[in-house]
Amino acid sequence: FKAWQGATLRGAVSYVDSEYDQFLIQQSALFVPPGRVACPVSAPNAQGLVTINCSGFPMIRSPKWSGNLGFTQVVDMSNGGNVTLDADMAFASKRFVTADFTAQQLAKAYQNVSMSLTYNAPDDKWFVSAFVRNLTNAKIYTGGGGHQAGFVAGWNTSNIAPPRTWGVRAGLTF
Repeated sequence: FKAWQGATLRGAVSYVDSEYDQFLIQQSALFVPPGRVACPVSAPNAQGLVTINCSGFPMIRSPKWSGNLGFTQVVDMSNGGNVTLDADMAFASKRFVTADFTAQQLAKAYQNVSMSLTYNAPDDKWFVSAFVRNLTNAKIYTGGGGHQAGFVAGWNTSNIAPPRTWGVRAGLTF
């Protein structure tokens, strides 16, 4: 959306209402100590296997709400170049990051803000840009491995998006 000269506003929102119709896992009872999963667990069968029934739980890594908002402002310079300010914010509501569905694996909602300021030379022959990603240094959990040791309840691994990063980029066109 062109709000005014040189300005662009953009955004998107997504709503996902998902759940597993059928999600059954069968594994050795030795690897399912009490509290390892939040799903109902059957009694062991003759082979020592239990059935974990996670049917009805939300899909992992699938927030109900997510989206992004962005703003770009281009200011033309008298020499034919321009300065561009770009800002973006991505967001997502809480979501489970692994299929054990325990409270430790429920990632909080987040907002991730990134910005850049770029000088583009006349005729786009070169540019120099300063940027910052994850401006607020938010801890954004993107996934995980669940319980990594069947005999130790509560031991979880997680994938975390990069912390605040910043830098300078430059480029040439030839």
